[in-house]
Amino acid sequence: MVFIKVTSIFLLILLGFASEKAGLTPRESSKYLSNIVVYISAPCAILHSMSEQELNRETAASLVIVCALFILLIAFSWFIAFLHTKLFRVESHDRGIYQNMIIFPNNGFMGMPISMAIYGSQGFFLMVAANIFAPPVMYTFGIWNMLRHGGVGAKFSPKQFINVPVIASFAGLAIFFFRIPLPDFLDSSISIAGDMMTPLCMMVIGIQLTQSSVGSIIKNFRLVTASFVKIILLPLLVFALLLPFGLIHGANGPLLDPLIIAIAVLNAMMPTAALTVALSEMYGCNVKLASEGAFLTTLFSIATIPLTAALVNHLLGI
Repeated sequence: MVFIKVTSIFLLILLGFASEKAGLTPRESSKYLSNIVVYISAPCAILHSMSEQELNRETAASLVIVCALFILLIAFSWFIAFLHTKLFRVESHDRGIYQNMIIFPNNGFMGMPISMAIYGSQGFFLMVAANIFAPPVMYTFGIWNMLRHGGVGAKFSPKQFINVPVIASFAGLAIFFFRIPLPDFLDSSISIAGDMMTPLCMMVIGIQLTQSSVGSIIKNFRLVTASFVKIILLPLLVFALLLPFGLIHGANGPLLDPLIIAIAVLNAMMPTAALTVALSEMYGCNVKLASEGAFLTTLFSIATIPLTAALVNHLLGI
């Protein structure tokens, strides 16, 4: 099931590649598809996801722990990404792309359905909880981190923090915490619009990849090492840091629920978020590099996600 899910996501990239080659979606169409994703589909997906979740006493403790772990994971990932760009002397204008590639996982498109496939409804809830603050972080810190190095024709402005996805994120948080119901017709509409996000993002990646060659991607040593850091080194480091908390028992059992540890590691092992490509396109950064990073990490993850998940489950006894 996990292999099938990852492969199906990867095939959507090939669909975008083929459509550009066939002349159905010319190169410039990726800009307009990215606008649809960022301004329409992604905000709808955020609102629908928030409206579907329930907050009660039983889930409150797990929610707080998982959200805290997500924020810590972002900070830890940024530290690892910073070390990578320094160690491999990445050019200044590409540092933000490389760092966002390592920092932000494709947890919405792949993490949620894969968590359901491996860990069931409880694992799915924890993955959703881990991503409650993902949209506002990506659309604020992610944009700032990408543009602060100058980008390719891009300039950072604090006004860029005020955008449709950020507004949708805070509206979604209000819906979640205050349990504001959405009318059925509205919820159904935003659900359908939100479902467009995955295929459109993947097609944008495919369209951009027509400007690259697999040979040049594989020969890009910095890109290959960043991919290794993203989908192998980072999840293993997260697992090593959290495992002791799952082995040490207190009066009420392990200090940290093994399932929470597994979800945190699964979150870390996801390939690069496809939205980083759409944002690179919108803000004039190196979208070709962002697309190559998303492509390469998604390709490698076909093998790494099932193997790493099996190892983590075995060691945690899940």
